[in-house]
Amino acid sequence: MKKNSAVEIESEKYKVYEYAGRRSLGFFLLAQFFIISFLVAAISYTFYSFYKIAKDDISLIGETSLMQVAEKLDGFLSCQEEILEITARNINYMLENGDSYTRVKNYFLSETKKFAEKPESGIISVYGLVGGRYFSGRNWIPQKNFDPTKRAWFKAAVKAQGKVALVSPYVDAVSGKVIFSVSQLLPDRKSVVAIDIKMDELQRFAYEIHSSNDSEGFIMSSEGLIVAHSSPSENGKNYLFDKMTAENLWRRNIAKAISSQDHFSANLKYDFGKIAVFSETVDSRWKICMISRESKLFSSFKKNLYLNFFISFCIFVLILYFCALAYSNKYKSVNISETLRRYKTALEAKIKKQAADLKTQAQNQLVMQDTVIEGMASLIEYRDVNTGKHVQNTKFYSKLLAEHILELGLHKGEIDKNYIWMMGNAAALHDVGKIGITDRILNKSGKLDDYEYEVMKTHTLMGGGIIRNIFGRGIDPKIMKMSSEVAQYHHERWDGKGYPLGLKGEDIPLCARIVAIADVFDALVSPRVYKKAMSYEESFAIIQKDSGTHFDPELVKLFMDLKPKIIAYLAKNQ
Repeated sequence: MKKNSAVEIESEKYKVYEYAGRRSLGFFLLAQFFIISFLVAAISYTFYSFYKIAKDDISLIGETSLMQVAEKLDGFLSCQEEILEITARNINYMLENGDSYTRVKNYFLSETKKFAEKPESGIISVYGLVGGRYFSGRNWIPQKNFDPTKRAWFKAAVKAQGKVALVSPYVDAVSGKVIFSVSQLLPDRKSVVAIDIKMDELQRFAYEIHSSNDSEGFIMSSEGLIVAHSSPSENGKNYLFDKMTAENLWRRNIAKAISSQDHFSANLKYDFGKIAVFSETVDSRWKICMISRESKLFSSFKKNLYLNFFISFCIFVLILYFCALAYSNKYKSVNISETLRRYKTALEAKIKKQAADLKTQAQNQLVMQDTVIEGMASLIEYRDVNTGKHVQNTKFYSKLLAEHILELGLHKGEIDKNYIWMMGNAAALHDVGKIGITDRILNKSGKLDDYEYEVMKTHTLMGGGIIRNIFGRGIDPKIMKMSSEVAQYHHERWDGKGYPLGLKGEDIPLCARIVAIADVFDALVSPRVYKKAMSYEESFAIIQKDSGTHFDPELVKLFMDLKPKIIAYLAKNQ
């Protein structure tokens, strides 16, 4: 009886051990399944993130390249427009002085000859309809039925009402070649001056947009006309209205999309594959566009991605296999756990490194942003011989006043430490619009006449536009907004008698009211070519006197509190 009991006990023990072993194996396999599933998901997500980041980076490179070409093209067109404006002013001056038509004719001939000796200018001829007579810079004698008022350059100038008109390409009556022009209506509302420009210059920009054999670039007018294409056979076609074959209908779709937006960026899918499309607007009338075949653009990256994924998958399979073999050996199991622990540590270290790299990249971007703003401010000082250290001083006074406001707890919710930092950058760009003012007016030693003063006043609107257009997508939106407001409104007055919009009181942004005081004070205490520097006391007295008329009375009181610090700064830096 005891023997049977012992057998039964051993049998029960064996069953318990067998059950425990099967249960332990099940838990082991289940644990391995969850671990491998998690790792596969983590690696898959990581690879997907890398692919998405790489794709965004490539798109950003495409957009950046296109924007650079757009800036070059805009600069080229601006140069031609400036030449036209100078020519128009000279012709208008001759008309007002009653100069002879012979002198007008000789002026057109001499200007055309001058540009002919400078092929890099791209200008073919200077001509126009002046005082009812047509003058050609190439001594061309038109046929009897030639009517200049029916030419595209004349109609465009009349329609523009005194502004510079950019004329879409047309056939030149002299050479019979396709050219494009810029023209302008003179103050008498009857005379028009125009400049013909070679299409070769636009073709050069089209080639520059064309980055590789897997991409194409073109310049399109607002009417859909292809002005210049990296494939010259496309020149002259109209993507919006010409009949197209079925395989080319995608071009019309793209033309419609980019014609309705100033900036366009998208990844599109057609029967022949995916394409990346980038477009920018130049001078509000032309579009430049780059199209890249995504299949070629990402093919090498995808191959590497798939190869890495396959290798990782094989590694996971091998890990699972060796883990199963090591189940019967506790030491091997411990080693595998240690291996996984080290892998986890390495993965965490890698993630931390990536986070640190992203932080460094963001800091570098801020440094680059400050460098660009400082460089633009230096460019302003370089052009204006009157400024000296004006930008630096205005920046110091503005930040000092903003810090004082923060210390007193005023304007809560608007002024904080970040606001003060942004104020420094915004104040440095307050006169950026002076880049658009001619040197003759900007650096005039005497008092400006009424016309010159009106021109000088436009630097506020130009400054706001420059910051929005050039820095709009390149710097922090808050800095862009503050800098634009400072540049545009720092000449507004508290009583509403300032410019450009005549804003009054608190309708003027706080940042612009701060810079207004700093700007005027530095102009008073600093010497100019047309005046001597005022004493500190005289300058503070003028600021105090204009409280409530020119300046915000609250800010004037706070500025006067800073008098000792400002005098100490001036004594050290002047």
